[in-house]
Amino acid sequence: MADLDRAELMRLYDSAVAEYRFEVQLNWDRTKHFMLFNAAVIAAAAGLMKFGRPPTLAEKVLETALLLLAAANSVVGIVSVHRGHGYYRAARDQVRKLAAELGVEQQSLVTTPGLKGTKRNRVTVVRATQVLQMAIGLLAALAIVASRCR
Repeated sequence: MADLDRAELMRLYDSAVAEYRFEVQLNWDRTKHFMLFNAAVIAAAAGLMKFGRPPTLAEKVLETALLLLAAANSVVGIVSVHRGHGYYRAARDQVRKLAAELGVEQQSLVTTPGLKGTKRNRVTVVRATQVLQMAIGLLAALAIVASRCR
């Protein structure tokens, strides 16, 4: 990129920052979708569970199907968040590269430790989200077992 003039580099930097912000927003929106969908499906399954009387076969099948849907959605959510974070890292690295090329690293966008180039935390948002999605999947699996036992 050394043969590009400063104005062209600045245009590329602006585009890279826009891409970075897009990836952050997309990943957050996607994460919210998976979490809210799972909460709604688990709530629907819990609403079907009627205590005090034995459930019908149709109720058991529907409860199990809903809980399996929540568990499967958790797995898809984990994969999706992980892949989206890869896109985010690529956009972040492009911003850092162009900021270095422009010589504006100190004034550049620094919203995360990775963008600052500092040591990352052991617990990241992606890891926390994955653990939460796994917990939702486990909750769904435990609910399936509980519904079989009543």
